[in-house]
Amino acid sequence: MEIDTDSETPFLDVLIIRKVSTLVTKVYRKPTHTGRYLHFQWNHPSRVKRGVEQNLYHRGTTICQEQEVQSDETVTLKLALQLNAYHIGFITQAMK
Repeated sequence: MEIDTDSETPFLDVLIIRKVSTLVTKVYRKPTHTGRYLHFQWNHPSRVKRGVEQNLYHRGTTICQEQEVQSDETVTLKLALQLNAYHIGFITQAMK
């Protein structure tokens, strides 16, 4: 059971933040999240690797509705994918 703390409630993959008159949503990651995704060097077809990128990007743009939160999520996603050996060109092409 998740407990509401500081006007923030995690629900599934969404962190719901209550402001004065609105709700702000962000992608929620558990404190134990390591940022590990399918490594680029692993023996999988490139369409699977592209699918990982596109689905993570789609999740971020769908859940985060404010532009500032979306840009923060995009930066976080780019860093996580680079740590998993994805090339920056491969990343930006998938995010178009």
